[in-house]
Amino acid sequence: MTPTTLPQTLPSVSVIVALHNPGPLLADFLDQAAALSEVDGVDVVIIDDFSRDGSRDTLREWATPAGCTVDFNAKNLGVALTRNRALEIATGEFVWFIDHDDSWSSEGLDILRAHAAGVDAVIGCADYQYGERESERRRIEQAPSAPRIDGAQAARLLLEGSVQGFLWTKLFRREIMGAHPFPEQRSQSDIVGVARSLAAAEDVACVDRVVYTYVRREGSITRSKSPSLESLENARDSVISATRESALPGQIDFFVAWFYCLAVVKTAVRWRASPEAVREAVDSAAQQARQISLRSVLRASPRIAGIVILLRTVPRLLPPLLTLGFLLLDASREVRGRIGRVARKFLGFSMLPAITALIPIITIPAITSTTGAAGWVAVAIGQSVGGVGAVVVELGWSAMGSQRVSRQSHGNARQNAALALTLRLVVSLPIAALSGVIAALISPEHAAESAGVAMATALAANNLVWFFVGIGKPRLILFTDALPRAILALVSVWAVYATGSLWPYVITLLVANLASVFLGSMALGLRPRHMAGFTVVRMLVALRFHTVVLTARLLSATYIVLPTTLVSLVSPSSVAVFSAADRLQRMALNALSSLPNTFQSWVGKNQRDERVRRSFLAIAVNTGFGIVAGTLFALFAPWLSHVLFSGVATVEPAFAVVCGFIILTTCISRTTGGIMLPALGRMRALTVSAASGLVVGVPTILIGASLFGAAGALIGALISEVTVLTVQIIAIRGALSSRKKD
Repeated sequence: MTPTTLPQTLPSVSVIVALHNPGPLLADFLDQAAALSEVDGVDVVIIDDFSRDGSRDTLREWATPAGCTVDFNAKNLGVALTRNRALEIATGEFVWFIDHDDSWSSEGLDILRAHAAGVDAVIGCADYQYGERESERRRIEQAPSAPRIDGAQAARLLLEGSVQGFLWTKLFRREIMGAHPFPEQRSQSDIVGVARSLAAAEDVACVDRVVYTYVRREGSITRSKSPSLESLENARDSVISATRESALPGQIDFFVAWFYCLAVVKTAVRWRASPEAVREAVDSAAQQARQISLRSVLRASPRIAGIVILLRTVPRLLPPLLTLGFLLLDASREVRGRIGRVARKFLGFSMLPAITALIPIITIPAITSTTGAAGWVAVAIGQSVGGVGAVVVELGWSAMGSQRVSRQSHGNARQNAALALTLRLVVSLPIAALSGVIAALISPEHAAESAGVAMATALAANNLVWFFVGIGKPRLILFTDALPRAILALVSVWAVYATGSLWPYVITLLVANLASVFLGSMALGLRPRHMAGFTVVRMLVALRFHTVVLTARLLSATYIVLPTTLVSLVSPSSVAVFSAADRLQRMALNALSSLPNTFQSWVGKNQRDERVRRSFLAIAVNTGFGIVAGTLFALFAPWLSHVLFSGVATVEPAFAVVCGFIILTTCISRTTGGIMLPALGRMRALTVSAASGLVVGVPTILIGASLFGAAGALIGALISEVTVLTVQIIAIRGALSSRKKD
């Protein structure tokens, strides 16, 4: 039976609401209740639990015309006893318990009633609304996948935590609940009633539809700042008593672990109970943790077993860990709910460099500790030569393509991506082969491995990252490129340590390139037919269109990516230290790449004047981050290099200061050259600035390295970066002056 197809005769249902001080939410609730009472076969039973906010008078006036059953407690009994009273009044074949301050409708009840024929209970799904926006919700109960299960199986799923103890998602046949299913206690009476009812049921239907939404509000019983240990203990014992006959071996221990040991501490920490209450909760949970079978818990959930071990050994450590976790969770929800689209993209793009930064952090120690300085030099030379090849293979698409696709329709943008990928695949094979030959000739040791690294680095430009940057989808970059590379890097580390060879590292680099192309194409919907229709003339026209940008990037690669190779030609003994400083510097710049990536689509999709205005803002933001990043690098790079490179290449403090200035200069030039000049339409200025950097950078790096080793080479690299930035600023001023005259 489908959820949208209702049987001719639905079972009668009593909807039960225990009401206490509803306040301003009362009016909306009464409107919903009145509408629900008009549904055939539905009776709404409301018991006011001695409210003191004036709602009792409103209820008396409202009850008769609304057609609902309303009763009043002579004193405050609590939600459990109030529900027991409501069951005595109810007349429906089934009962549904709801709260006045959540989100529910007759449609949810119809879904449950439609599946109630021939069963004693129906289980649906529930969402949790934790903010005002529709997106600020998550699933808190998922119905079992089987359409029908028996009561014993449902009880076992409750012990496992697969079925939750919420009443709202469940429709129970009234006769199986008995007279008083809810124990008299401040909280946690719901799960006891659910456990007793499921254990008494013969058959249970399961519906994969959301029938209820729990809305987070201050003052809820579940948000009490004084959690009742006594209520949790009583609930634990009552659930175990009700389900013991249905439980499989080990399930009781697991239930105690997740329901009591974790929940008792989590509740106290989550809702910021007093320090005394937290200590009492921890002591109680630790005592219980020592009495259950760790093996049973470990078999069911390693995560919960880890918490049990923590409670057994250092229980006082659990509250601060939970506090930190809740702070991070709340902060992420607050960020998602309040920040704007640009900021969300920035956070998304920020995750990518963080993940990418893990790759050298985990691979470099494996390389240096197993193959020493010679192995690291071979890898560094391969990355240097292959980096230039990657610039050629990339064909300038990341400089122009990102802003272009941000303004195109999806069909045109996908066609653009297909053309870029086709051209890159054609160009990449000969360029990768040439890069491998050059690296093998230069590398003093491990020549074959260096060639493999160079080829893999050149082929890495075959990806669709530039496209996802343009359309502002960092999530797609994460799953198609960054995450697969990080996972394969972990595999390579294990293999390098196991074999003592560089070849596993080389192989995983090549596999990562293939995975990036395949996953990116699948995410974009690219198929071979999309790339089969390009003629040679079409590809040559596209290549010519990108010639200016490609020339600029190729020239800049000579002084940005090739310095390690240049240093190896004139000062081989300085390569290890220079390449270590250069690698750390590139890692820092990679971590900062989220800023210009974020601004690409934000700037590119606007009209020209607005693009210029936003480009100035991008320059200001990047400059600020460059100052902070450069300072931090100067302070911490010496220590980090010693740890990361296993002591074979330590960056001196003076070297770190020079690299800090390079980071600042590069952060600024990334936006002046990568965002402002394209926004002004001055792409040739990129070529001029890159040529200037080449003319100045190559000789200064060569001369500096030959005279002063790694320090001289770094100073030469800084001079070339300053030259590039100076030329770009002059070009921008000239373009702005021309615009004013026009």
